[in-house]
Amino acid sequence: MRETGPAMAFTLERYDPAYDHNPSFPMIFMGAPHWARYHWAAQFCRGKCVVDIACGSGYGTSYLAQVAEQAIGIDNDRSVVEYCRRTYPNARFYCADAQRFKLTQPVDVIVSMETIEHLPEPERFLERVCAGLRSDGIFLCSTPIAGVLPQPPHHVREYSGEAFQAMLERYFAEVSLQFQTMRWDIGGETYHSTDMFLLAVCRRPHRSVL
Repeated sequence: MRETGPAMAFTLERYDPAYDHNPSFPMIFMGAPHWARYHWAAQFCRGKCVVDIACGSGYGTSYLAQVAEQAIGIDNDRSVVEYCRRTYPNARFYCADAQRFKLTQPVDVIVSMETIEHLPEPERFLERVCAGLRSDGIFLCSTPIAGVLPQPPHHVREYSGEAFQAMLERYFAEVSLQFQTMRWDIGGETYHSTDMFLLAVCRRPHRSVL
């Protein structure tokens, strides 16, 4: 449900679907992995109240809004939030920091894709997530697997599967990890396949950490 308009200013840290067909944007990676993460998340969001933390250009929030009762995107960049509001009228967008956001009432699902590796205080972020969820709420998140690619300078920390699960289990009673695999097919045959991202489904937030 995107309204036509200019793309957001290019950055490797924010994907915008408007990049895909514009040769002036030097996108290295396809949009498919980004869309795939939100498609995976959508199965948990049908009929739910959903908040997307660090929503970036807003395409994912808008995608979830198609199945959710309501979808809200939060980003710490005011200009990005204004872009989201102009581009995706089927969702609501607000400006707040991932480590300090406060929701007016608990929600069913909080989503945050490719966020936690950027944060100097991931514990503060996870505390805010727990505070923002209903007791039966779900937290969905993703992060690149440490060591698969060189760590970019804007990533504070990348996580192995074991470290990521251990951190999340301090805040949730149930944590299930999955892998997002990148596969390169040539001539109908798989040339290369690599697990590149961790996807986490976290349930039953601990109130004792707040």
